[in-house]
Amino acid sequence: MSQRAGVAGLSGAAGQCRPALSADAASIAEAIVAAWRAGYVGLVSADFLQALDVERIAEGWRRVLASSRAFRQVLVCEGLVIGASSGGPASGATSAGVQPTRAELYSINVHPQHWGRGAGRLLLRASEGACARWVFQRRSCGSSRAMRGPVGSTSGRVGDPAVRSERRPS
Repeated sequence: MSQRAGVAGLSGAAGQCRPALSADAASIAEAIVAAWRAGYVGLVSADFLQALDVERIAEGWRRVLASSRAFRQVLVCEGLVIGASSGGPASGATSAGVQPTRAELYSINVHPQHWGRGAGRLLLRASEGACARWVFQRRSCGSSRAMRGPVGSTSGRVGDPAVRSERRPS
């Protein structure tokens, strides 16, 4: 796993969150594969889980980390990346030439060795804040009329206009 220590960001007993870096891709992929292999036993075929390829997933993360159309967070504990989240434009939130004004969380994964310790909750809170900042930055790129609220009103907390938590039935 990555030896890169956490920097400024949300922190708690489970670790510290910060934006993901390209150098984190391999550690992110390791955490994702471990989470899937532990969490989806009996729900997804054993062959599929065994075929998950850390290097292929890491390469995918390197590509998306280069994209400004998304946000990615990592959770670092004792210098190791133990979880990651991914988000960006909400489904149907974009149209040609218009900045998206809604975002959604695409995925959140925590290495199973850290389950039950608040790591997922911490990563979710950091991801909500990243989501709100991501939306705010895109809204402020346009006219002030697109803001739908006073400048700086987005705190990144659930309940703010830019951050809406939805649970979809699985």
